[in-house]
Amino acid sequence: MAIGAGLLLTFGYLVITGDGEFRGPGLLTALVLMAWTAIAFRAWRTGLFSSAAGIRNRSVLRTRTVSWHDINRFETRLMTKGIGSAYAKLLRAHVICLVLADGSVLETSFVHQARKDLLPDSGAKAAVINAQLAFAERTGLVTSEVRAQEALRELRETHKSATSGIVPPV
Repeated sequence: MAIGAGLLLTFGYLVITGDGEFRGPGLLTALVLMAWTAIAFRAWRTGLFSSAAGIRNRSVLRTRTVSWHDINRFETRLMTKGIGSAYAKLLRAHVICLVLADGSVLETSFVHQARKDLLPDSGAKAAVINAQLAFAERTGLVTSEVRAQEALRELRETHKSATSGIVPPV
């Protein structure tokens, strides 16, 4: 799909310029637009996906699939790695982590914000932050803590079923 978008941008550039040649700023613009389109498409497809084979964690830069039998447990932790991790540390963003059988930890691309870590004790500032988070959750900009806990519960149940040999209902 990203290749198709890049070809469309290239064709559009050639049609608009009318001369059929790439030169100077036009070439640079076409290359930047193709790169931006590819990154935007990849970012749109990020997520944490489960299947009978295991968990697939798709981030902007890489995709990794982990077998159910290689996973020891699931946890939520503060985000420390990945794109935007410096900003995430300021907001105390949490991620769902896979703790593997060998003891290593894999941070997934499932990021959420725990309100209790962000909100001050009381006052107008707490009300403003709470309203902003509620808006972000309604619009899908931030995954709510409730939805993150539901996803974590579903992952744990699916992991238990997959490793015990019982097929979970679909």
